[in-house]
Amino acid sequence: MEEFIIQGKEAFKLRKFEKAFEWLSKAIGLLESEKAGQWMNAEDIAELYLLRGSALLAQNEREAYENPDIFNQILDDYEQTLELDENQIEAYGLRGRLYLNCQFTSYKEEARKDFQEVLRRDPMHMDTLNAMGQLFYEQGEYPKAIYYLNL
Repeated sequence: MEEFIIQGKEAFKLRKFEKAFEWLSKAIGLLESEKAGQWMNAEDIAELYLLRGSALLAQNEREAYENPDIFNQILDDYEQTLELDENQIEAYGLRGRLYLNCQFTSYKEEARKDFQEVLRRDPMHMDTLNAMGQLFYEQGEYPKAIYYLNL
């Protein structure tokens, strides 16, 4: 399993997202089926889910926002990340962006909650400030959009 994790992280760094997804899925599969994760702490396992969801999003970004099956698979990984490590600020931001860009239904309120959580923990998180600006712009709340985009 350790080899799967190493290969998955390395492929992710090299932006070989399809390979990263495959390796990380193998590692997570072993964790889930054999309880092999007893030697790993929750934060390390959470990172595997975060990376796998991010790898799937990166290899199919447009489709992820339009296809409920891919969207839900990524969402499941981000939610598993947060279940294992509620302090994983990056997962809130990524899940918020996933919600914000969803094309088949509106998750704007969920996106707002995730972005607010990131900003509660890091008030000057630039990606999230920009995402909040985008959210308010899309909702026609232009003064709020300008506020967030100018911070």
